[in-house]
Amino acid sequence: MTKSLPQGYGEDGIGLLVQDPHHIFIYWELTEKTRQKALHNWSLPFDTPCLLRVQQEDKQGKGSCWNSIYQAELPPSAHRWYVSGLRPGKVYRAQIGLHNGQGEFIAVLGSKGVLTPPVQPVGPWNTGRPVAVCGGAEPIELEDLPPAESISSTCFYEKSAGGSSR
Repeated sequence: MTKSLPQGYGEDGIGLLVQDPHHIFIYWELTEKTRQKALHNWSLPFDTPCLLRVQQEDKQGKGSCWNSIYQAELPPSAHRWYVSGLRPGKVYRAQIGLHNGQGEFIAVLGSKGVLTPPVQPVGPWNTGRPVAVCGGAEPIELEDLPPAESISSTCFYEKSAGGSSR
C-alpha cells in the first residue's frame, strides 16, 4: 500500500530555496492555532486573509535595512509560492503575516535571508563549479562543506517567534 505525505506536520515554519539568480521558492506551514492567536491578539476578524511579503536587504554602511519588494494576498489553502524578477547577488527574506486595521503588516512567520547567486559569464576565470548557499549568508565552496551527516536542517527553516530552529 502506498502512503502519501501529509499536508502538514502541525509545526509553524517558513523556508526559502533559491532556484536561480532571479527566482526563489517559498514554502511554509502556519498552523490554525497560531493564525487564530494572531487574529485574537490584534482583534482582527476571522476571515482576515494572510499575506506573503518578500523583502530585499539593503546594506547601508555597517548596518542594513529590509525593503519590501513584493506582497500578495494568499488564498486560504496556499502553502508555497514562487517569486520571480529578483536581482542577482542580493539577499531576500519572506514573511507570512496579516494587515491590522490600520494597514500595517504584522509578521507571524519570518524566514532567514537567502542570497541569490550572481550572474557570471563562463570563462577561464570561472570554472562554472557550483557553490552551496546555507542560510543565505555566504557561498561555501563544495569541498569546504562538512560531511552530510553533520549538516543541520536549519539552512532554510526557522520556527515562528518563540520557537527554536531545527
